[in-house]
Amino acid sequence: MIARSLNMQNYSYEADVVSIDIKMTEAVADTPVVARGSRAVASISNAVAGIYIVTLNDTFANFLGANFCLLDSEASEDWTFYIKAIDLTAKTITFQAMIAGTATDIDTDATLYINLRMGATSLNMG
Repeated sequence: MIARSLNMQNYSYEADVVSIDIKMTEAVADTPVVARGSRAVASISNAVAGIYIVTLNDTFANFLGANFCLLDSEASEDWTFYIKAIDLTAKTITFQAMIAGTATDIDTDATLYINLRMGATSLNMG
């Protein structure tokens, strides 16, 4: 059999894009745990129902976007995630988790996957 390799490439029109992948669990209510991404994320806090604050280790010039994916055994729940605030100076991104329009903490048996795209330079390509 011929040896094959798969070369994955990530293209972006933005200069110096940093992609941060986070795996967050909440085994104990109101206590988010960063299971993956801890080198980039200083902490994730949850002081108010459904409101999470991600504090990054590094300062970035731009916030380019975010994706959320929730793995939850409660298939009937209709989760929605919104970015509420971005403070690049404080290195924080605040997002809200909601079910049917009501702010709700993620379930203790759920896993939230977050992908943040940050611009490392202030160069605007657009």
